[in-house]
Amino acid sequence: MGGARGRDAAQSLQVAVGGHRLSLPGRHPVYTTPRLRRVRVRARCLRRRLSAGPVAGSDARAQAAARASSALPRIHLPVKKGETVEGLVNVGGHDIYARCSGRGSPTVIYFTGWAPDPSKLGVNAIRGIEAVDGGKHRICSYERRNTGRSQKVKGTQTPEDIIADVDGVLDALREHGPFILLGASFGGLVANAYAVAHPDRVSGILLLDSSIPDDCVIDKRHGFDGMCLKANREADAYHSLEEIDNCRLSKWAYDRRDQEPGVPSSTWRPKTVPAEETSPMTRSGRRSSSAGRLASGNR
Repeated sequence: MGGARGRDAAQSLQVAVGGHRLSLPGRHPVYTTPRLRRVRVRARCLRRRLSAGPVAGSDARAQAAARASSALPRIHLPVKKGETVEGLVNVGGHDIYARCSGRGSPTVIYFTGWAPDPSKLGVNAIRGIEAVDGGKHRICSYERRNTGRSQKVKGTQTPEDIIADVDGVLDALREHGPFILLGASFGGLVANAYAVAHPDRVSGILLLDSSIPDDCVIDKRHGFDGMCLKANREADAYHSLEEIDNCRLSKWAYDRRDQEPGVPSSTWRPKTVPAEETSPMTRSGRRSSSAGRLASGNR
């Protein structure tokens, strides 16, 4: 989701979440469910996987990023209500790059997808959302540690590290929620993890073709090791830019599914699931206007 152009803005989607309407650029089928655990969709694509061994030139890139960070702007604290801010903010001793803009309520927190290399600047993705939203909501995003313009931190991130970084950014910027969580791809898994960690701070969830905590279970049921294959776990945790064990984060959130907030949740995907694997998605006895389908089989 890059910067919005006129054509994208004209084709923007609007979705109601918890009584609020949020506009997003582009066209996507939409599936709606009141509970996260009812989302039972099998992953349609392999997640990004890196070959064994560290990312080529990772040390040189880290050094270059460190030099570049010294020239990046810092967010001046405290942040005034409704102020547009972008830059570095210190979170637990390391710098995280973040941005917030808009004055509306509730605040939308955007969780970007997986960063395969330093060129992915996650915060830039929200500019298209800002353009079509037109300031109706306050929209915030950040670049996870090790990615984009945020600081490199040694060691594999734990689920607690990931949640602590989100908390640190939001607290520093005086954003207290409740929030609409907007997660794209891998960012959906982070959004889900945040939701079970802080159910009282969530008013709605939008997932854009994203990973979900159930993936670790769904993959196993279909005989596909996926993110939990040993080689994939090692690649993600030790040899990727993010240094996040996807399988561990997925299981962490899944094991806490009884803490999922009872809020509206929507999942958008580029195409429907094969009919034989699905059942009609309904709300209040009516089929979704997008004719979307969700995989069946509640646990």
